[in-house]
Amino acid sequence: MKLTAEELDKLIDKRIEEKGEEAKAANLTEESEEIVDESVENLKKEIKKFKEESNKPVDKKVIGGEPEDKKGGFKNFGEYILSVRKAFNNETLDPRLKTAGHFEEGQDSLGGFLVPEEYRAELLQLSLEEAVVRPHAFVLPVRRESVKIPRIVDTSHASSVFGGVVGTWTAEAADMAEKNMTFGQVQLMIKNLTGFTYCSDDLLADSAITMDPLIKRMFSEAIKFFEDDAYIAGTGAAQPLGIRNAPCLVSQTRNATSHFQIEDVANMLARLLPSSYSRAVWLVSPAVIPEIIWMENASAGTGGHCVYISQEQGITKSPFPITIMGRPVYVTEKVPTLGTANDVMLVDFSYYLIADRENLTIETSREYRFLNNETTYRFILRVDGQPWLQSALTPKNSGNTLSPIVGLAA
Repeated sequence: MKLTAEELDKLIDKRIEEKGEEAKAANLTEESEEIVDESVENLKKEIKKFKEESNKPVDKKVIGGEPEDKKGGFKNFGEYILSVRKAFNNETLDPRLKTAGHFEEGQDSLGGFLVPEEYRAELLQLSLEEAVVRPHAFVLPVRRESVKIPRIVDTSHASSVFGGVVGTWTAEAADMAEKNMTFGQVQLMIKNLTGFTYCSDDLLADSAITMDPLIKRMFSEAIKFFEDDAYIAGTGAAQPLGIRNAPCLVSQTRNATSHFQIEDVANMLARLLPSSYSRAVWLVSPAVIPEIIWMENASAGTGGHCVYISQEQGITKSPFPITIMGRPVYVTEKVPTLGTANDVMLVDFSYYLIADRENLTIETSREYRFLNNETTYRFILRVDGQPWLQSALTPKNSGNTLSPIVGLAA
């Protein structure tokens, strides 16, 4: 026979009462009766504690302590998108949806629904496949609206390094040089990257499966495009500060107007921080590609020869890998066209900081495009970024300044 919780309580109380009566009938001394009464009360407390522990919800975990379901209970991203649409249309509020601001330090003023962890990671991963900056940058997950990162104020190695560390060779018992290190701060203030897209109501009515690849493609491409654009060309006003406007940018004079030549390659490499040689990448405008393919080393003989595209390097491969001095070349429309300042850049993005708020929200509206029979989706990604160094560096034995960010002048 299966008892309800209430019936079980009554049965336990009855049994305790019966045992108490039996003890009293046994003509126990007053001291013994007090012991029995105390034992009964302790038993009741233990039973109550046991019941309270039994009724607590069990946290389901897998190995490593990760949450069991990072999809928020949704089968796929398309189902999540349809749930958001229904919620904003006041049709149904899916209990699986979580509003922005839950479980976060501080209070978000933005509305909308948080994208489940797995789908957010998937969207960013799709954008990373062709993104230029984020895969190479120093990404900092943050939980606040602003974060301060310490930096060493290091502008010259003529007499000290790392902002004031002086090394001297001294004789025994001789005085050592004194110098204070100079520290500064880089403050990252979270900014909102907002994107819009439209989707046909007919398509939405068809299937969540149809929606899944479509929305993922649109959102991931948008995140990739606008993040890279800000990290490369941003002004720092209500958007990240891009490398083209970095205070530590070194501008190298161009060898010939409206061209990118082997001399430019050598001169730009000479202005790069030596510690950045193994991490730096080239950014070039699509208009620069012919300059790379036909680049010649004229000093090798009459007419010269092409130096960066060969059968061994990839002219027979698809797609052919482009490298300059062994460093990858990224072709991007985020830098200016050929002949303009910074149409070619050599950058070590490990000196670029990205503060990632890890808060991707999605909202939807039918009213905005009602006459077009379309639903509007809006996503908000909260990030900031700026270069870590605040100035170029003068090397120990004088010479041209060095930097992890080098651009070709107009």
